[in-house]
Amino acid sequence: MAHPYEMTRPKHSNQPFHHVLEALNAALPLEYAIRAARELLPKQFDRLKDIDKQMCVAWAREGYSEELIRADGLIDGCWDMMQLGYIEDRVPNRCYMQDTLEHLLPARRRILEEFSPQIGAICLPFSDRYRICDMLNGNDIARLIKEIRRKKSAIGNAPSKGDIPFSTFVLSIREPIPRYRGSVQQVHLAADNGSSQTHIGVMLSPDMDLTDINGALKEFLYHYAMFRKASKPTGSFDPVVEDLLKRWGLPSAPPADAEVTQLNELHTALNGLHCWDRVIFHTGHKVRGPVTKAIEDVVALYPASDQVTAEAVSGHYQRVKKRIEKLIDDELARQEQLHRRPLA
Repeated sequence: MAHPYEMTRPKHSNQPFHHVLEALNAALPLEYAIRAARELLPKQFDRLKDIDKQMCVAWAREGYSEELIRADGLIDGCWDMMQLGYIEDRVPNRCYMQDTLEHLLPARRRILEEFSPQIGAICLPFSDRYRICDMLNGNDIARLIKEIRRKKSAIGNAPSKGDIPFSTFVLSIREPIPRYRGSVQQVHLAADNGSSQTHIGVMLSPDMDLTDINGALKEFLYHYAMFRKASKPTGSFDPVVEDLLKRWGLPSAPPADAEVTQLNELHTALNGLHCWDRVIFHTGHKVRGPVTKAIEDVVALYPASDQVTAEAVSGHYQRVKKRIEKLIDDELARQEQLHRRPLA
């Protein structure tokens, strides 16, 4: 089956190229939302960031190394429990030994008991689109720029078929697990006597758009597959589960507003994002000409042979700035509309 990106990107057709396009087009909206949320509610955002760091300390106090905490998503799991009521784990084959669970589950319970009262109702903007843990732990943009630049030539020259070195792929991009506004996943229903959860569903509000409906239904394939798998004996094979996971894992068609569509566009939005971050940094440190200084910082990430100009980076920055500002304006308008909505 042809990859969806092949329909519109004939110049480069190989797996590393498709992978980095999908990953970037999924991650960039998250990065814009992070910066818009920080502009809208900076104190709330910083408070949650501080709690994120405190939870890392708490897990370390329970005997877990920082490497294990990050690798197993232990902090992400706590945020999910507080925000969603369940853990959004996208590792279908993850399996813990019983003695590990006997230590991990009580530790998680203690940490949730410690931090849940501090958070209360989470009201961070865009938290109905993204998990809190994704918003608090976005991508290291400067490092990502360097990695993509280092691998760009190999990506462009990779064959369309055959063996491709693993090192050709850009694997450090944090892609958000999406949330779809108006939907509720993992709706558990119990048997008549209430003794066990026998069914799982997804709820959709009547005002969702088609993109969100399709996204929510696709995500439900994963949730139902995991629910069904949990009901079977450990290690058993269920062809229905395997088929559902394959359907869920199929590459998505590129979004209509995909920013990254060609190899030479891999750095465009990243340059703009890093420039935005450096403008914020220099403005906070009262540096004269913060935009000019930020543009210089971005250009400095590239060797002179790449011929990345200040004029080009300025254009990248202006496009990113417009996207973030539009997100802010749209969110403010949405909140105003919600407050005006009459009670039923």
